[in-house]
Amino acid sequence: MKKNSGFSLIELLVVVAIIGVLSGIGTVGFQRYVEAAKNKVALQNYDTVIDFFSTELIILNNNINEKSSLVKVGSNQWTKDTHNLNSFLTGSANYHDLGFGLANFKNPFANQTIKQVYSLSDPDDASDSNVAKKGNIILRVHPDHSTDGAKITGDRRFQVIYYSDDGVIDTVNTKEFTLK
Repeated sequence: MKKNSGFSLIELLVVVAIIGVLSGIGTVGFQRYVEAAKNKVALQNYDTVIDFFSTELIILNNNINEKSSLVKVGSNQWTKDTHNLNSFLTGSANYHDLGFGLANFKNPFANQTIKQVYSLSDPDDASDSNVAKKGNIILRVHPDHSTDGAKITGDRRFQVIYYSDDGVIDTVNTKEFTLK
């Protein structure tokens, strides 16, 4: 009589069950890894925005330069004590269109065509249904801008805020700036 070699049905089922359990564990671990990576990307973009505005305001507040070469609307540079920067800071004009590169950041928690940085002094941004989504970075101005409301007390200030979840502002990661 010839001896059969190979695996029995029971042995194959055990192997398939083990593979299933391992793949389930791996999937959960991978999902956590992806979520952590998205958080890091979103917060790194937020830090970049904060560093950018900190640097520009140091230059303007310390009279190193009267104009910001990087922050502009079209070809109009933000200039200290003139209409374009003051109008943005008082919320009386939509001078902030994010036309200086920050508008290219994409929200890692959303479809890659959805931007991450919004300016509430821009009516198009303020009315966008995606504005209060997890991972978004929002620029708010003072005082009663029609699209933003009185969010910040004091003159010549603006905030950069971060949404840690849909509709939830991360108060730890909210930075306020003042142009002197």
